[in-house]
Amino acid sequence: MKEMEHIHIISAGESVHKTFPKAVNEFKIDHVIIVAEEDIFKKPNNGRNSSIINAINEVQNLAFILEKSFEIKNIPSITLEAIRDAILEIFTTYNKSNFYFNITGGTKILSNGLFMMSIWINGETYYIDENGSVQILTTPKIKIENVGKNTNYVILLNILASHKNPGILQKHLFIKMKEEYKPIRENNRKMKRNLSRGTLSKWINDLYKWGLLCTNYAKDNKKEKVINITNDGLFALNFIKASNNQN
Repeated sequence: MKEMEHIHIISAGESVHKTFPKAVNEFKIDHVIIVAEEDIFKKPNNGRNSSIINAINEVQNLAFILEKSFEIKNIPSITLEAIRDAILEIFTTYNKSNFYFNITGGTKILSNGLFMMSIWINGETYYIDENGSVQILTTPKIKIENVGKNTNYVILLNILASHKNPGILQKHLFIKMKEEYKPIRENNRKMKRNLSRGTLSKWINDLYKWGLLCTNYAKDNKKEKVINITNDGLFALNFIKASNNQN
């Protein structure tokens, strides 16, 4: 099976050529698409426009050297509607791909519009600061209130938070969860008085899919799983606690 392509959508700006090399080092890149307003190319002698065009040309040259395909996606104006339509066209063309959004350059509306669209198409958004550090802008894969509806999700996250780095073995997590388990009815099924290993595995899988925890194998035993909370998991837990304090 052919591996999915990695498409990087970049907001046009005067410094895009400075951040692109860092992106090349940090991510897989097959195809580069720079989103720019048409007016930039219609008025190339404008001071700022000239700088942006030069920066785009440098990115194109580097992409050519690295054998990455390159294109410019012109939009008629910097509006959320125009950005939405442009990304929809890109998504339709490359719909079986992984999408990344570099929102370092460009206007606030362009960067915000690309970030908004990354949520729609489940892309990964990143920003490269002045020091060259890459910051991933994660988005929740589920509404936090849905996590809070199952008390045991919160209990599980709370236990993991107290064992963050290096995490806790799943068998030890099961023992602790049995002590704090709250019987609930899920999906109109019969309420379970006691926690089973299968139910715990399901909850771990749910929280893993939502990006709230991560799993690895123990160094000394590849059959034992180590469960750890992620930064998003910590945020979700603290948000739920803060929300409960307001009620």
